Amino acid sequence: MKTKKSLIIIAFVTLLCLVSCKGNSLTFAQTEYMLQSGEYIQTVEKSKSTTYQLIGDYPEGVLLSKEGLFTFETNIPNYAQVLVIAKDNNKTTEPVVVTLYYEYVASQNEFLNLHSNIQNGENITASNSKNYGISYTLKTYVKGITINSSNGKVSFTEAVEDGTKFTVLAAAPGATTKEREFTAVVENLVEVEQNLQFFEKNSNLNVGYILDFENFNSIQNENILALVTAKNEVIDNAHYSYEINQNKLMIQASYLNTLSEGENTLKVITKRNSITINVIVATKFIETVEDLVSINDSTAALAGYYVQMNDIDLGKALAEGGLLYNNGLGWEPIGIYHDVVDQNEATKDAFKGTYDGNGYAVFNLNTTRKDEYGFNFGLFGYTTTNATIKNLGISGEISTASYSGSLVGSNNGVISNCYSTATIRNYTGEKSYRFIGGLVGNNFGTITNCYATGLVRGDFDFGAFVGSNTGEIKNCFTIAGRYATSFVGNGLVDESNLLFSSFEESKNYDYSHLFTSIYWTINTGSLPVLTTPYKNINE
Repeated sequence: MKTKKSLIIIAFVTLLCLVSCKGNSLTFAQTEYMLQSGEYIQTVEKSKSTTYQLIGDYPEGVLLSKEGLFTFETNIPNYAQVLVIAKDNNKTTEPVVVTLYYEYVASQNEFLNLHSNIQNGENITASNSKNYGISYTLKTYVKGITINSSNGKVSFTEAVEDGTKFTVLAAAPGATTKEREFTAVVENLVEVEQNLQFFEKNSNLNVGYILDFENFNSIQNENILALVTAKNEVIDNAHYSYEINQNKLMIQASYLNTLSEGENTLKVITKRNSITINVIVATKFIETVEDLVSINDSTAALAGYYVQMNDIDLGKALAEGGLLYNNGLGWEPIGIYHDVVDQNEATKDAFKGTYDGNGYAVFNLNTTRKDEYGFNFGLFGYTTTNATIKNLGISGEISTASYSGSLVGSNNGVISNCYSTATIRNYTGEKSYRFIGGLVGNNFGTITNCYATGLVRGDFDFGAFVGSNTGEIKNCFTIAGRYATSFVGNGLVDESNLLFSSFEESKNYDYSHLFTSIYWTINTGSLPVLTTPYKNINE
């Protein structure tokens, strides 16, 4: 029989256990939630230090505060499901499913397209007065014409003739279905001479586009109907001008500065058809060595969008007495990797942005260094999955350490339309340096339409193109050398890639089916050459 004293001890121990167990757990009050905008999600253990976080994919426009408050508009799919976790110091809940819903009310649909003439691949767009999601269908079957139910993109087959009529229905919950007749336009199109322009953020230069009326000159001396966004939203004509006598559309810098960095799609509406134009808003134009180095200035800069505007020669800056001589160590890669356990800390200074070489090159990356920056060495050191490097050439003489290439040391992002003629000699004879490649040292990402022709030598696991590959490489080529006799030093590659036995063999190959980008010029008897197809039209 337990004594009173022993019962008190047992009760005290039990209480300690409950407090201890509660302190080491974090759980949601429900196994699943169904919430409207303005409602909260909470854990059983209510604490001011508990924070809530969306994980995985979720609809654009869904917001969750750190306190657990959900807010969203009715343009998200009704009954959309999201995953949420809660954190409190070192405790984290299991994910919980939250279903988001709203009550439908009466609404109206309106088509936004200013013109009823529609081309293959163009979007028909409607809006709903309550921002409910809209679905699109054809009223009646028309041979060769289909429409995407969610985004309104229209597709034509070759069976569709110019002038074919078709009617589209736009439906949304709580709204009367709206219909409108459109006309297929497949020939005699008004075009644009150059559909892409570059704009530097915070600059005051306008950009221009020249329209081409050769196929439909009857409206050449008439004004355009409008300039609209990709979603067919009309842009105020105070933001642009159209010079009829020059067929030139000029978009004001004041408007371009409101666009997000990266590629933005707009449409010019003429009486015949709409014309898609693109403007890339760059964080910064790269024109000098100093510009190139400045990408390393901050975490924000390493996530920017850059466009190179001319060739850049690093030779003088890396020579003794030059800006980047650095006591003979030379180039410090753009974006570096920190060798720590925490992955966020490890990649906080990696390159996460976009670098568009625009067909130009960086010459004379001449560097000898074996310090911490000699690992993961390249023009770019370490890139994350968000990074893109494209349309760029590289040359130089490089002697560094493991995980090194001329363009990128370790790549997790996307590389396309790039080449290297750089020589890389990372050799000690003592099996010290591995994963050395002509273009990239260590590839975990994607590389397409690139080549490397320089001499490559490492201690082991080195390749003429890539040192180690666990990612994807397609439509690339390299030349087996005296030391690097294989395409990659370690890993497998797609059979679309080519390893030539000699420089002469590589020059005589027909690359026209391999390098199809507008950035490449293919000439018989020579290697593909990067070109610069886009020249800005500025005021």
